[in-house]
Amino acid sequence: MALAGCAATQERSRGAQFDNIALAYETAIRWSDFERAVGVAGVSGANQETLQRLKPVKVVSYDRVSAELSEDGTQILQIVKIEYTLETSMKLRRIVDQQGWQFDPAQKRWILVTGLPDFFRQK
Repeated sequence: MALAGCAATQERSRGAQFDNIALAYETAIRWSDFERAVGVAGVSGANQETLQRLKPVKVVSYDRVSAELSEDGTQILQIVKIEYTLETSMKLRRIVDQQGWQFDPAQKRWILVTGLPDFFRQK
């Protein structure tokens, strides 16, 4: 019984940690602060060239649509709708970002494994 209680407490703690990280990530994206978003979410592979390419992106809105927790409590698939413009255009653009988050037990934190939103994806 104690192990089940411990596991439930750990899962709640992970859930609270995810909520905090997801909110900090959302805030960084809303402010188009992609460097901060990379740090908050632990995104690997985002180099200075990638961050430079994102400079003209200005996020207008960021709305969480859904989040689904895996059975083992170590993965979350979050769907987000993002509206944005590019500095060179007044056209409002929209993307649906499917975020894959994974809990890394070594770092004891959630990591965004799918990377930053692809604002330049051709439709």
